[in-house]
Amino acid sequence: MSAILEELPRLLAPDPGAEVERLRSLPPLAEPYWLPAKPTPHARLTAQADALLVGEFRPAGRWPAQQPGFPPPWDADPFDDDNWLSTLHGLEWLIPLVHAHAGDPEKGYLAACARAIGDWILRNPFRGAPSRFSWHDHASAKRLRLFAWLWEQYRGSEAFEPEFARLLLASAYQHSRYQMDERNYRPNSNHGLEGIGSLWAAALTFPFFADAPAWERTAAERLEQWIGDNLSPAGFHMEQSPSYHWFVLVRLAALDRFLRANDREPTALAEATGRAARVWPYLLKPNGVIPTVGDSSPTAPANWQNVLKWRWGREAPPPAESTAAPGRPDAGTFVICPRAGYAIMLSSPSPAAASEDDTYVLFRCRAFESPHCHYDALSFILYGLQRDWVSDSGYLSYHEWDPRRRYLRSSRAHSVVVAGGSDFRTHTNKCLEWGRTAQGDFVVSYQDLPTARHTRRLLFTPPHQLTITDHVQPARRRGFQWSQLFQLAPDLEVEIASEVEAHLLAPDGARCIIRQRAPGGWRVARGEQHPRLQGWISKSYGEWEPTTTLIFQPGPGETAVESVLTLHPPPQADPPTHPGPVT
Repeated sequence: MSAILEELPRLLAPDPGAEVERLRSLPPLAEPYWLPAKPTPHARLTAQADALLVGEFRPAGRWPAQQPGFPPPWDADPFDDDNWLSTLHGLEWLIPLVHAHAGDPEKGYLAACARAIGDWILRNPFRGAPSRFSWHDHASAKRLRLFAWLWEQYRGSEAFEPEFARLLLASAYQHSRYQMDERNYRPNSNHGLEGIGSLWAAALTFPFFADAPAWERTAAERLEQWIGDNLSPAGFHMEQSPSYHWFVLVRLAALDRFLRANDREPTALAEATGRAARVWPYLLKPNGVIPTVGDSSPTAPANWQNVLKWRWGREAPPPAESTAAPGRPDAGTFVICPRAGYAIMLSSPSPAAASEDDTYVLFRCRAFESPHCHYDALSFILYGLQRDWVSDSGYLSYHEWDPRRRYLRSSRAHSVVVAGGSDFRTHTNKCLEWGRTAQGDFVVSYQDLPTARHTRRLLFTPPHQLTITDHVQPARRRGFQWSQLFQLAPDLEVEIASEVEAHLLAPDGARCIIRQRAPGGWRVARGEQHPRLQGWISKSYGEWEPTTTLIFQPGPGETAVESVLTLHPPPQADPPTHPGPVT
């Protein structure tokens, strides 16, 4: 950093001799990237800023507050949590100080923000930093975005100090150089998009750096490639997690708005954002909750259309139309994207018209390795009658050393076929065919398991019936066994009615009846830890509780099973009886 500070006059252009005071008078950006042009005081943000000033530290709501002082130690890791470390070093928890300053410039909020950033810069050199997340690709992208925004706020402030301004500019240059290095760019990840946005923000915020045009060219080239590699033709994000689809959608929208506001018109970006926005409604269940497929949290904005409009500066487009014309009068909506691995069936004629009573099926018709994938090829979820029936098990955290996390990513934590008792990862799999018929909407996919080939056909007959046909072709028949797994919502009770029929009972009296058209038997696993984990769910980050895995094992020699799942609403209460007239 000291070398960059010494070089700073040479790095500035077009006037190599410019002093930072002269840079204060340059025209402001029309609009910054991601963060608001005009900070505004808000009671909640001011309370967060006040807590920081007295040494209370809580970088995000998922963790309890700590009392490490201000600024906090940069080598701390009180929760042994990579997310906590990334959030600590991303420095976005300083944003409330800037907003609070807008309401009370005399209290020293902005000076405190500058003090914390200066401390981070001086104590986290590129080599020899105290934490492995000091120079993590995602944390550094968030910091660069923050530095660009802060420069616009700080240079016109009465709190301006030339010494800190030089330090901030030098660090912004260092961060931009870090982002330019291909070794720090992750092209097939949401992290890559974060880096693109931050690099572009630096290029337009700091045009006085001689390297700024090169930063912008690189950001533009990477964005074009990123869109082609990370969004399917239909518009689905390819990390196989609905939460990350929303994550990249709002960043694409914000980047498009930022560039348009600053006289750039990347047509491909606007078109890609529109595609991603049109399929997003299909990645929400009818109750507005995100299905916890892959590394997904169930939390979604209460009014995502308004959030997208705020980020994009444009109205959300209407949902994408069904992939094919309906095959029956009462058909709902059917969207499939084999490249992304999503087949989605909805009893409503449009996601925009869906009610919480509608039935929703998401089928993982293809799977592949990606940063947030689970080993869930040919799994499915079923929602209907205002609740989950067959659900995904969630993700808990990103700690691969945690056996619970490994279980939740594993195939046996999903509603799949397990052959020979073995988990599977990602083998050859393909979506073979799909269509809409008089019987309903169907999809057929296959995958190669370690000991067999499995072909699954899903047929959704609106409004309440799902038929699953599994064919298993074993490599060796002698002693071969296989099972169907159904991961159930945790509040369901299971009643085994016969060897081929099971009833899932909801607290409100609604039922899902599963009938098997092949002989076999059931096993119910709930909260098992030995000989291995089975029957657990994580509803959101850090949560872990028992649920039920319903397991059906076909009889000896059976290689095909047809399972019919039918939803039944709660029974209607008998109408009240009234006595006759008194005579």
